Amino acid sequence: SMTHLYFGGNSIGDDGAIALASALVVMASMTHLYFSNNNIGDEGAIALARALAVMGSMNTLCLNANNIGDDGASAICALLPHMEALNHLEIDQPNNHYSSAVASQIRSSFLGKELFV
Repeated sequence: SMTHLYFGGNSIGDDGAIALASALVVMASMTHLYFSNNNIGDEGAIALARALAVMGSMNTLCLNANNIGDDGASAICALLPHMEALNHLEIDQPNNHYSSAVASQIRSSFLGKELFV
Protein backbone atom coordinates (compact mmCIF):
# COMPACT_ATOMS: atom_id res chain seq x y z
CA SER A 1 0.00 0.00 0.00
CA MET A 2 1.10 3.56 -0.67
CA THR A 3 2.68 5.42 2.26
CA HIS A 4 4.17 8.54 0.60
CA LEU A 5 2.50 10.98 -1.78
CA TYR A 6 4.59 13.78 -3.28
CA PHE A 7 2.22 16.14 -5.03
CA GLY A 8 3.97 19.49 -4.77
CA GLY A 9 4.07 22.18 -7.42
CA ASN A 10 0.99 21.12 -9.34
CA SER A 11 -1.25 24.15 -8.68
CA ILE A 12 -4.22 21.89 -7.98
CA GLY A 13 -6.09 24.58 -6.04
CA ASP A 14 -9.08 23.90 -3.84
CA ASP A 15 -10.86 21.71 -6.41
CA GLY A 16 -7.87 19.39 -6.73
CA ALA A 17 -7.34 19.23 -2.97
CA ILE A 18 -11.01 18.37 -2.44
CA ALA A 19 -10.81 15.61 -5.06
CA LEU A 20 -7.61 14.20 -3.56
CA ALA A 21 -9.03 14.40 -0.03
CA SER A 22 -11.92 12.15 -1.03
CA ALA A 23 -9.41 9.57 -2.28
CA LEU A 24 -7.15 9.89 0.77
CA VAL A 25 -9.80 8.75 3.24
CA VAL A 26 -9.35 5.17 2.01
CA MET A 27 -5.55 5.33 2.34
CA ALA A 28 -5.22 4.87 6.09
CA SER A 29 -1.62 3.61 5.77
CA MET A 30 -0.41 6.93 4.30
CA THR A 31 2.42 8.37 6.40
CA HIS A 32 3.80 11.28 4.35
CA LEU A 33 1.86 13.89 2.34
CA TYR A 34 3.61 16.65 0.42
CA PHE A 35 1.16 19.22 -0.98
CA SER A 36 3.40 22.29 -1.07
CA ASN A 37 3.04 24.97 -3.75
CA ASN A 38 -0.40 23.95 -4.96
CA ASN A 39 -2.47 27.12 -4.47
CA ILE A 40 -4.66 25.32 -1.93
CA GLY A 41 -6.96 27.71 -0.08
CA ASP A 42 -9.28 27.32 2.88
CA GLU A 43 -11.79 25.01 1.19
CA GLY A 44 -9.06 22.62 0.09
CA ALA A 45 -7.35 22.70 3.49
CA ILE A 46 -10.65 21.98 5.26
CA ALA A 47 -11.25 19.00 2.94
CA LEU A 48 -7.72 17.73 3.60
CA ALA A 49 -8.30 18.13 7.36
CA ARG A 50 -11.40 15.93 7.12
CA ALA A 51 -9.36 13.26 5.33
CA LEU A 52 -6.51 13.53 7.82
CA ALA A 53 -8.94 12.86 10.66
CA VAL A 54 -9.09 9.19 9.59
CA MET A 55 -5.40 8.82 8.73
CA GLY A 56 -3.91 7.76 12.06
CA SER A 57 -0.49 6.83 10.63
CA MET A 58 0.30 10.30 9.24
CA ASN A 59 3.85 11.29 10.23
CA THR A 60 4.70 14.17 7.86
CA LEU A 61 2.44 16.82 6.37
CA CYS A 62 3.78 19.59 4.12
CA LEU A 63 1.45 22.41 3.09
CA ASN A 64 3.99 25.19 2.47
CA ALA A 65 3.51 27.85 -0.20
CA ASN A 66 -0.23 27.52 -0.63
CA ASN A 67 -2.98 30.06 -0.06
CA ILE A 68 -4.36 28.80 3.26
CA GLY A 69 -6.09 31.39 5.43
CA ASP A 70 -7.43 31.33 8.97
CA ASP A 71 -10.30 28.90 8.31
CA GLY A 72 -8.13 26.27 6.63
CA ALA A 73 -5.24 26.58 9.06
CA SER A 74 -7.67 26.40 11.99
CA ALA A 75 -9.15 23.18 10.58
CA ILE A 76 -5.67 21.64 10.42
CA CYS A 77 -4.86 23.00 13.88
CA ALA A 78 -7.98 21.41 15.42
CA LEU A 79 -6.71 17.97 14.37
CA LEU A 80 -3.17 18.29 15.70
CA PRO A 81 -3.83 17.10 19.27
CA HIS A 82 -5.52 13.97 17.87
CA MET A 83 -2.82 13.10 15.33
CA GLU A 84 -0.43 11.28 17.63
CA ALA A 85 1.80 9.91 14.84
CA LEU A 86 2.28 13.35 13.21
CA ASN A 87 5.80 14.53 14.03
CA HIS A 88 6.59 16.94 11.16
CA LEU A 89 4.33 19.76 9.95
CA GLU A 90 5.16 22.43 7.39
CA ILE A 91 2.52 25.12 6.96
CA ASP A 92 4.54 28.30 6.57
CA GLN A 93 2.85 31.55 7.42
CA PRO A 94 4.53 33.91 4.95
CA ASN A 95 3.40 31.92 1.93
CA ASN A 96 0.06 30.90 3.37
CA HIS A 97 -2.16 33.70 4.62
CA TYR A 98 -3.37 32.87 8.11
CA SER A 99 -3.10 35.27 11.02
CA SER A 100 -0.53 35.41 13.79
CA ALA A 101 -3.23 34.30 16.23
CA VAL A 102 -3.78 31.08 14.27
CA ALA A 103 -0.01 30.60 13.99
CA SER A 104 0.18 30.76 17.79
CA GLN A 105 -2.60 28.17 18.08
CA ILE A 106 -0.72 25.87 15.72
CA ARG A 107 2.49 26.28 17.70
CA SER A 108 0.78 25.47 21.02
CA SER A 109 -1.02 22.46 19.53
CA PHE A 110 2.22 21.00 18.17
CA LEU A 111 4.65 21.39 21.06
CA GLY A 112 7.75 19.21 21.09
CA LYS A 113 7.49 18.22 17.42
CA GLU A 114 9.05 19.49 14.16
CA LEU A 115 7.10 22.52 13.04
CA PHE A 116 7.74 25.00 10.25
CA VAL A 117 5.22 27.84 10.55
